[in-house]
Amino acid sequence: MDGTDDPTHGNQQMTFFHGYYDQYMYHPLVIYDADNVDLVTATLRPGNKHASYGTLTLRGGTCEVRIDELKNRLKADRLSCHRFLANQFRLFLHMAAYWLIQRLRQALQNTEFASFQIQQLRLKLMKIGGQVLQTARRVWFRWVSGYPWKDIFVLAYHRLVVDSS
Repeated sequence: MDGTDDPTHGNQQMTFFHGYYDQYMYHPLVIYDADNVDLVTATLRPGNKHASYGTLTLRGGTCEVRIDELKNRLKADRLSCHRFLANQFRLFLHMAAYWLIQRLRQALQNTEFASFQIQQLRLKLMKIGGQVLQTARRVWFRWVSGYPWKDIFVLAYHRLVVDSS
C-alpha cells in the first residue's frame, strides 16, 4: 500500500491543501498484491488525508515502480473533473487499463516483450496500423505488410484466448 499525490486545479470537490506536498491535491491510496505485483485497488482520497490514513502497512520499492507506471505511463493522474465521484471513476478506468497491461505481460512470458515498459508495449503491440474484420464466425486481423511483431502479437492473442477459456 502506498499513497501518492495528485495535484488539483480550480474548484474540484474534496481537494485540500497538503502541507507535506505543499499543494492542493487528491491523495489516492494504491494497493498492490506484493506476491505477484497485481494492482488490487486504488481509492481516491481527499488531499488532507495522511499517507497512512486507512492503511495497515506501507511497503516501498516495487510499489513505487508500479505507482509510476500507473500514474505516469497510463496517465492515472488525469483527474480533472469537478466532481470527486467522477474522478474516482476515472481512477477506476485507469486501474482496468493497468490490469489489462499486466495480463498482456503474462501472455508475453518467455519472450523479449515480457519485461517491456508500458510505453514500449503500447508502441509495438497496440499502436499498430491494420484492419479488423469480423464475420459471424471469425475475427480477422490484417496488418500492414511491414509490421515486424506479428508473431508476438499472435502468440499473445492465443495465450490470452486460452487463458480466458
